[in-house]
Amino acid sequence: MTTSARRRRTGWRGLPEPEASSYEISIRNKSEQDIRSLIEMKNRVSFSMIATVLIFVLLFGSTEQVYSKAHTPEDIYYFENFNGFPRRRLPGGWLHRSTGEVKPTIEEYGGYGPDYRLVSFPEVGWEYWDCWALRDGITASGSYIAQIKLNFQNSIADRAGLTIAWDDTVWDRIDIQPNVSRNDIEFRVTYTGSVPYNLVIETLADITVNAHTDYWLKIFANDYGPGYGVVDVFWSTDSITFIHVLHVTGIPNLTGLIGMSTAGPSLPHTHFDDFLIYTPAHPANIP
Repeated sequence: MTTSARRRRTGWRGLPEPEASSYEISIRNKSEQDIRSLIEMKNRVSFSMIATVLIFVLLFGSTEQVYSKAHTPEDIYYFENFNGFPRRRLPGGWLHRSTGEVKPTIEEYGGYGPDYRLVSFPEVGWEYWDCWALRDGITASGSYIAQIKLNFQNSIADRAGLTIAWDDTVWDRIDIQPNVSRNDIEFRVTYTGSVPYNLVIETLADITVNAHTDYWLKIFANDYGPGYGVVDVFWSTDSITFIHVLHVTGIPNLTGLIGMSTAGPSLPHTHFDDFLIYTPAHPANIP
């Protein structure tokens, strides 16, 4: 069935290891009393050095920084700007899925060279097709964030955006796609499983979508069990200030691959860049 509607671990700063004390003193001819004196002196020096380091850490220790690459080994943090992929082909490590003859490729826009590379989905007029590029090997579940930068290249067209919870066996998914013609964000659930659910989509803000303009689409997903998933959708024109556009509850499943997508009846020519997935190891119900 398809349903539609309009800590990162705080790390230690790079404190230099204190240089080991060098006691190159021969004790062969020392008396027992001299030896005890040397040991006591060394212990006092070691304690002083440890205390100094502890005071420094307490005063100047690093603080938590959200959306940093300094994360715990259990976190999933993936960011891709597509600079390292060759032109005119789909980037390696991505799955291409389509209901028609649509193939996204790496292109250069606004200049020449790797810094100008992005993923380009072609325009297809008057076809009820869908096209996806999904990051393979990263299955998001529980609580996670996904974000993409996108730019519509034509104004008479339909939808493009993020796809989450992709099941490659049956193509179950959630498509979250701004519509350049209707100036809204469409939230569509395609689910063939057995979990009962009651999808509720609340629109919190209106948006305007223009061609040839950079936008950032971000989602926060929280899975509270089968049929009780929650997704919040945000929209930005500068990647700094985000508007909370949709609050969606009653989602049957949030586990799966994440990627980019376009859909018809007129698939828009769309540029995608700066793709991000973040799944914290110990989420506290993001955001």
